[in-house]
Amino acid sequence: MPESVSTAELSGQSAVQERLEWLMLFRLVLVTLLLGSAIAVNLNDAKSFSDPSHVGMVSLIVGTYVATLGYVAWLRSSWSLTRLAHLQITGDTLLVSGLVFLTSGLDSIFIFLFFLTIFSGAVLNGRGGALFAASSGAVGLVLNIVVQFSAGPGLQQLFPELAQVPARVPVYALLIHIVALYTVAFLSGFLAEKLGQVGSELERRQLDLRELRALNDDIVRSVDSGLLTLDVEDRIIFANESAERITGLPLRQLSFQRLADRLPRLMGAIERLKLRGERYREDLSLPHPDGSTRHLAISMSPLRNAKGNPSGSILLLEDLTTLRALKDQLARQQQLASLGDLAAGIAHEIRNPLAAISGSVEMLRANAAGNPEDQALMEIVLREVDRLNGLITEFLDYARPRSIHLRRADLIVLLQETVQMFRQDHEMAANVSFELQTGSWANVWLEIDPDRMRQVLWNLLRNACQAQHLQGAVKIHLEPAHDTDDIEWIQVLIDDEGPGLATQALEKLFEPFFTTKPDGTGLGLATSHRIVSEHGGQLLAENLPTGGARFTVRLPFRTRPGMQLPAMDSGDFSVQQSRSFVTPKGAP
Repeated sequence: MPESVSTAELSGQSAVQERLEWLMLFRLVLVTLLLGSAIAVNLNDAKSFSDPSHVGMVSLIVGTYVATLGYVAWLRSSWSLTRLAHLQITGDTLLVSGLVFLTSGLDSIFIFLFFLTIFSGAVLNGRGGALFAASSGAVGLVLNIVVQFSAGPGLQQLFPELAQVPARVPVYALLIHIVALYTVAFLSGFLAEKLGQVGSELERRQLDLRELRALNDDIVRSVDSGLLTLDVEDRIIFANESAERITGLPLRQLSFQRLADRLPRLMGAIERLKLRGERYREDLSLPHPDGSTRHLAISMSPLRNAKGNPSGSILLLEDLTTLRALKDQLARQQQLASLGDLAAGIAHEIRNPLAAISGSVEMLRANAAGNPEDQALMEIVLREVDRLNGLITEFLDYARPRSIHLRRADLIVLLQETVQMFRQDHEMAANVSFELQTGSWANVWLEIDPDRMRQVLWNLLRNACQAQHLQGAVKIHLEPAHDTDDIEWIQVLIDDEGPGLATQALEKLFEPFFTTKPDGTGLGLATSHRIVSEHGGQLLAENLPTGGARFTVRLPFRTRPGMQLPAMDSGDFSVQQSRSFVTPKGAP
């Protein structure tokens, strides 16, 4: 089939083919019923089977079945359907003409079958097909008259009823029949064309409706906010993909389910909205199946039908989790700014007295060398002074941070050196095994401050060891990542085998002075978070499904426009960047 054939042409050809098939079936059924019944009537008369009329009817039946087989073969060969339609009309006209001839000519009760051929012509080819069928029928009637009124002795002997025809040709009756044929042809052609126009218009309307529905589906699917539609009994009758993402429940688990059964906390918020009236908004924290908490803004409005009567409710779920995290980060930065202003005063107001206290206690300890009890007390004082001095130092490091000095460094080498150094800390790492996986990467060069980033990695390794009580295994691996803003990242994932983090701890983990350790200061993770943020990255924490916690250090991987980060299992890449690049293992 040529490529230039349009969709409309293909659809039209398919419709014509379907009509041809139905007319074939109708023809077989009609011929079988009409001619078969005529034969069945004469079954009791054995002599009738040798009658030429009987033989003629059997011949018409056999010819019809043979012709139908030919039509089917033509149809399957994908030849011209228009020619096949004209051939069928011609064959039907011959069949009806033969039947009329065998049943008394113009006086036959089967002349109405010419009208059926006209209807089939109109169905197949519109007005042109109807006129063609009418003309064929007129020719068939004329041939019947010619044969009847000019039959020779031989033909009259085979068909005795031919000898009984009147001497005068019934011209008037013939004209009436021909006029009737053409009248039916014009009417059926007109109706077929009107029906075709209505069908085409209906098809266009259906196409427009499908396109409109597709556009509506695309719009609803592309909306970033979750959309839930409820009926009057608060059953979920529609949910878009964003609602599935926000709630964490597959669409098949939401459709036609009661909201109170699937999301009871959300239903509680809806009840409160209904009490306050329409088009109200409420903030809600919703647990997610992955263990996290989603902060949502819920808006409700009535769903009305075409008559304006309420038929349900429409819920909009806006995920504010990221926005809330940004607000919390901004609050922490503002808190840092306030702490920075106090840092210098604290250093002078506390450190100087601590130095005086420490010096005085040292002198007292020297004078009380012979009293063990006094020595022990002074050791406690000096130890606590050192601890307080360390706390002030850590606080000042957090509140008045040093500026970072970016230079090109290999992240993999930095990881290897940090892990190797940490292994030497026998107090922390004596009973802990470390597994470092870098995939197929031999080098990952980034613009970072190695000293500050080493401080972050050291702190995270220490926390991982403490979380699993200084035993077990700590896994460190490297992988690429992409986010919705098309930013490419290098991720350092540090997994421990501890009990994981409580939900309340996850929400406040990076806030200063928040700690879950009995002797912690609550500044280590806050300082690490700030250092990673100063590199333009992210420090994230989450619980693993298999148990334990994962801390992720995300660092931006700046590439030229259009460049892609390779997958971890790729071993034959070497991507060069303006400021960062990676090379595979074994590359020169």
